[in-house]
Amino acid sequence: MIMAYSIVEKEGKRILLVTISDPFSIRTDLSQMTNQLHATLGEVTSTVYLIYDIRQFSLNFADIISGVTGFSRPQTELDKQLEQHGRMILVGSSTLINVAAKA
Repeated sequence: MIMAYSIVEKEGKRILLVTISDPFSIRTDLSQMTNQLHATLGEVTSTVYLIYDIRQFSLNFADIISGVTGFSRPQTELDKQLEQHGRMILVGSSTLINVAAKA
C-alpha cells in the first residue's frame, strides 16, 4: 500500500495519522492523498492534529519541487480551515526535509 492513514479521537481532539512510505511519489500521489485527507476530515472547526510519519519515505530534491508546486494550487475552504485550526507534526528527518519545511 502506498499510503495508509487512520483517524483517532483523543480527549475531544481529532488526530489524523498519515504514514507515507516508498514507493510514494509526490509528483503522482500527492493530489490523490490530499483529496483523501480532505474527504476524511470534512469540515474543520476546531483543532485537528495532522501527524505525518515519513520515516520510511526516501525524499529527493525533485519531490520537494513537486510538493511546493502542488501546494501552490488554489486554496479550498478546507485548506483555509486547516491553516487556522491544523497543527502539523512531522515524524522523520533529513536535510532535504528541513529545507522543504522552510520553503
